[in-house]
Amino acid sequence: MAPLKTIDIVRLELCGAVLSKRCRATIEAEMEMSFEKIVHLIDSEIVQAMINRESYGFNTFAANRVGEIHQGTAKDEWAWVPGKPWMNVADLTTRGCSPAELTTGSVWQRGPDFLTKPEKEWPIIRKVRNDIILPELKQKFVGVSTQAKEETLHDRFDLNRYSKWRLLV
Repeated sequence: MAPLKTIDIVRLELCGAVLSKRCRATIEAEMEMSFEKIVHLIDSEIVQAMINRESYGFNTFAANRVGEIHQGTAKDEWAWVPGKPWMNVADLTTRGCSPAELTTGSVWQRGPDFLTKPEKEWPIIRKVRNDIILPELKQKFVGVSTQAKEETLHDRFDLNRYSKWRLLV
């Protein structure tokens, strides 16, 4: 789901991560069992990198959402799944699949096949790349101030150009 107001993809994906955190909180509150381990799988390396940073370095929109994610989850619970359709079923509906491909027994309903394997065999990446440029960081302003020097009569005339006082006058 996307809001009516147009926002960029990174913000939409960050909102999706917040929804994941909120769904988790609801499931944990309503279920009469405890979970041994919880893993949030996302398809955005940028959002994964944002979650692995502190929220205070981001602009207000991102900082609020990253802060909310940090309040209910641990950074190491988030992992990135490459955007291949057989790994990331969330992309099926955004890439133009037919309704017949979403029926009972489909990968959309049961989840990707790797979830049935031991977690060590999952094609997920937990390590965050260092070269990712985060678009929601606050911009630091470094300004240089120059103070105008008060101009004197000496500054207006190069006295070395005149050999005689009369010529200068």
